[in-house]
Amino acid sequence: MKISIQEYDPQWALCKQVQCEVDETTFNGIRKEVLASFQREAQVDGFRLGKAPLAMVVQKYRPQIQKALQEELIAAVKKDLDTNPEQSPRFYKLSGQVEFSDSLPLEEFRPLSLKFLGDVFPEFEL
Repeated sequence: MKISIQEYDPQWALCKQVQCEVDETTFNGIRKEVLASFQREAQVDGFRLGKAPLAMVVQKYRPQIQKALQEELIAAVKKDLDTNPEQSPRFYKLSGQVEFSDSLPLEEFRPLSLKFLGDVFPEFEL
């Protein structure tokens, strides 16, 4: 995952713009986890709980799966930001809408980037 942080606006010194490019291995790992959890809990007519084919689960729950995938990707970016404090400032709040470059693919990987604003802790020298 490649993350870049830029100044958002000189008047808003504590607001940074974060842009992240998600690589294929990260995306596929998160996608597999989300799809597996939906498949385990899916209630599809004609099948026992958790035994429905993945294609039918995706067809029935596509909007919910995409929302869950979006939330998991955002959580992965936040975790990556928190584990590298020397490379990036510590964010205490996400502000604004998270923008994805494209709709989230469920079948195959396409290059994907996301962009959002975050408020950082101020830095002081005593």
